[in-house]
Amino acid sequence: MPESMQQYRSSLAFEQLHVLSRGLPPVCLLATSDGPGAGGAALNLLTALRSAGLDVELLVMAKGTARGFVHEIPLGRKWVTVATVLKRARLKAYTAIPPWFELFSLADSPAKLETLPQVRRAGLVHLHWVAGFVGPRDAVQAFGDKPVVWTLHDMNPLTGGCHYTAGCEQYKTWGCSHCPQLGPGEGPDLAVSNFAAKVAACSRLNITVVSPSRWLARCARESHILGKAPSVVIPNCIDTALYRPVQPDWARAFCGIEPSRKVIAFGASGLNRYNKGFAVLKEALRLLARQWAGALPVLLLFGGELPEDEWPEGYEVISFGRLGSSELAHVYACADVFVASSFQDVGPLVLQEAQACGTPTVGMKHTGAEDIIEEGITGFLAEHPGLPLASTGEPREISSIVNATSARSLAKKIQDVLLLSKTSHDAMRHAARRHAVAAFAPELLAARYLCLYRELLGLPRVSMEEVSCR
Repeated sequence: MPESMQQYRSSLAFEQLHVLSRGLPPVCLLATSDGPGAGGAALNLLTALRSAGLDVELLVMAKGTARGFVHEIPLGRKWVTVATVLKRARLKAYTAIPPWFELFSLADSPAKLETLPQVRRAGLVHLHWVAGFVGPRDAVQAFGDKPVVWTLHDMNPLTGGCHYTAGCEQYKTWGCSHCPQLGPGEGPDLAVSNFAAKVAACSRLNITVVSPSRWLARCARESHILGKAPSVVIPNCIDTALYRPVQPDWARAFCGIEPSRKVIAFGASGLNRYNKGFAVLKEALRLLARQWAGALPVLLLFGGELPEDEWPEGYEVISFGRLGSSELAHVYACADVFVASSFQDVGPLVLQEAQACGTPTVGMKHTGAEDIIEEGITGFLAEHPGLPLASTGEPREISSIVNATSARSLAKKIQDVLLLSKTSHDAMRHAARRHAVAAFAPELLAARYLCLYRELLGLPRVSMEEVSCR
């Protein structure tokens, strides 16, 4: 870490948190996988809670890491296959799925939760992204009256099946019928049956909702399924010792980029997923190129493959695919600005990681990015271009969303970062690192979860000046 940024470290130590773990029963975290994205967020929290002295384990259907205390459930991979085949069979009834379709999950699951010893011994169950793993009917039998904390990683717990609503607001009332993300279909309405099963189960479970951002918390409060459940906002934690500033010369050498070039970075688990907003970024880069003097910035892509014919014209593009954490820290540090242009997002981990590496960021208003980016201090927020669906579910023309008008604000905010003086850019880098440590350090967020667990279990409150549990 550059010497000038070494001061930005968490004021808490995990040893201080052992007092919060004292008296807590075993806790069981559940996530469909421990892979990138939501699974990685659950894994980060598991590591932090164990470092804080808590007896906690993570159950997944398919384990992808070698980490201890992460357990693949018996026949987990078989159940993944069964669930996938079942879902494909049911979705065959929908033959006109629109191009901006994201993901749709069934509410049932072949996994037998009540047979899992980690669930039976747990005094508290903590759900993460559990699509295809935790079915609402089985959850009632398996969890009983135990406190259930549910950290939301997308909108699926609130809906009849979709993971991002694309603007449809049927989830706010008793509905989700004729899901516009599926289009017309034959046979029973999957969205209606899924929605009803979730309503019935969640009304019987002792659920407390945790949202990583205020945007998702508002969605949860407005939802018919979880709107009456107690809720709290706690950001996802990241490893601020792993994601840290790297000497710019080292980072540029790693990426093979000349020190004098400007660099824009963009990354997501699926670069071509419509919700990730690359189409709007591409249009914004076209606008930027029209007024840019000299060599255009280099565009760094990571996290997935994107066909070359979809790359923005005139830009040198370096595509890394999937990267490990230490490699990713170099990519973040190499960039002058990191852009997250998702239409709907709970609070992108990539924005948090980029900030921790001291990289200024640009995101969209009316998304979880508002909780991460401090306007003009750690980066900028662009005007939202709009969503594919009206609140009633009626589709809008894609050309009304991805066009020069909708992309102009994003282009301007990217340019604002790139044209900062070195002094101002360095100040933004320092502010980004400082904010990431203050808001997303694992010690801090482990403490907040431990406080929440204690409250839900009726244990005595432990006062710590460094920790605010709400």
